[in-house]
Amino acid sequence: MKVQLVATDKLKPYGRNPRKRSPESVRKIADSIEGFGWQQPIVVDKDFVVVIGHGRLEAAKLLGHPKVPVQVATDLTPEQVKALRLADNKLHQDTDWEPQLLLSEIEELRKLEVDLTATGFSEDDLKRLADDIDELALEQIAGGEEPFTGDQEGQDSTGGDSGAGDGGRDSDEALVTLSEVLTLQQRNVVNAAIKLAKERERLERRGDALFHICEQYLEDNDA
Repeated sequence: MKVQLVATDKLKPYGRNPRKRSPESVRKIADSIEGFGWQQPIVVDKDFVVVIGHGRLEAAKLLGHPKVPVQVATDLTPEQVKALRLADNKLHQDTDWEPQLLLSEIEELRKLEVDLTATGFSEDDLKRLADDIDELALEQIAGGEEPFTGDQEGQDSTGGDSGAGDGGRDSDEALVTLSEVLTLQQRNVVNAAIKLAKERERLERRGDALFHICEQYLEDNDA
């Protein structure tokens, strides 16, 4: 593989390229190039028509780069060039993320104070990812073989009695887990209500805020 620097305006986008990119997508590629430099060349045919890297070429123009790294695919036939152009676009679509591993990697980068825009993930992307993980976890809890019942209120996580007689909390004050599966829209509403209740009532815990919301609703409706 021979990579050479070529004037940006010498490269020609393929006019019938079926893969189109939004301005936002091009901006993300440009952010990546600014953050990490050119780690992948643009692949062109012998006439300098782009085979792989239309997005990188658009990003280079956006950044005002006069030259870009290029590999000329001189060993491919015109038929192979056409097939490779489609294959590259399609193969990038045939992948899935492992949400929990992805979020873990993102969180490590965040702790290292790395600019996450260079990864291509927006804050909205990361929020949706966290929501997906939360929903999956709640579905697993909801589908467990031993659902929570009222009989468990006086027991701790080891199955022992958590009553005041054993030095624990009174049964009415014992901490228990309450899990519900919500749609993304419902979750956003619930989270907004909890945040508002915490701010208004100066509450520390989400559970206390949620209890306050429910208590206020019952009082308002004379339940």
